[in-house]
Amino acid sequence: IFDDNMILQQKTGAPIWGWAESGEKVTVSGSWGEQASTAAGSDGAWKVFLRTPSYGGPYQVTVEGRNRIAFTNVVVGEVWLCAGQSNMGWRLTATIGGQEEAKTADYPGIRIFRSERSHSHEPQTDVKAEWKVCNPESAGTCSAVTFYFAKKLHQELGIPIGVVLQPYAGTPIEG
Repeated sequence: IFDDNMILQQKTGAPIWGWAESGEKVTVSGSWGEQASTAAGSDGAWKVFLRTPSYGGPYQVTVEGRNRIAFTNVVVGEVWLCAGQSNMGWRLTATIGGQEEAKTADYPGIRIFRSERSHSHEPQTDVKAEWKVCNPESAGTCSAVTFYFAKKLHQELGIPIGVVLQPYAGTPIEG
C-alpha cells in the first residue's frame, strides 16, 4: 500500500511498515520535516508511526536502511476504506451516466487504491494494487459508490481524499 501517489491520513501517526535484514536500522522521513526510526525484528519486519501535518502536498516519503526507497507525489488528507460486496464493486463506467462522468474526472486531490479480487484463508503481508491519481481512466475503473463519495468529500472539504477500495462480491469482509 506504500507507493507513489499515495495519501496519508492527516494529523496522526501514520503507520508505515516493511521488511529488512534482521536488526537493520530503518528511518522513514517525510519531506514536511518529520521522521521516525526503528530496527527490524528478528523476522525482518519493522513498523514506525510517521507524524503527518494537516492536509497538503505533494510531498516525498523516504525509507532508508541499507537501501533507499522514495515515494513521490504523496499527499496528506483524509483516507477512507470502501469495502463491500457487488454493490461496492460496480464500476463507474457501468452505471447510467458513468461514462460521461469518467470522461471529465480530473481530480488530482483524489487518490484511488483498488485491490483486485484475491482470496486467501491466511493473512497476507502484501497486496497487488497501486495508488492512482483520479483521472478519466482510474475513475472509470473505480466503483461508482466510491467515486461519488470521494468526489463529494473532496469538493466539500477542499482537501485531498484517499479511498482504499476493496470490493469482493458474495463474501464476508473477513476474506
